[in-house]
Amino acid sequence: MRVLGANIARMRKIQCVTAELFAERAGVTRATLRSVEQGEGTARLDNVMAVLRVLGLSEAVVQATDPMTTDLGRLHADESLP
Repeated sequence: MRVLGANIARMRKIQCVTAELFAERAGVTRATLRSVEQGEGTARLDNVMAVLRVLGLSEAVVQATDPMTTDLGRLHADESLP
């Protein structure tokens, strides 16, 4: 969580967007954004996804969790799906 939060904070800073403006764009409070960026693990998943959406990363995260993108996932799907 800390690494993810640090990456989010770096990406926001690289884009030269203040935390206040970024939180507004994501539809979260500044405190929630701080929680996400510090990797506290207290932010709800929908808030984390809102932050990732503003960064243009939400779809990549969803894609990364698709088991069909891995050899192991495809193997188990072939074995268990009709």
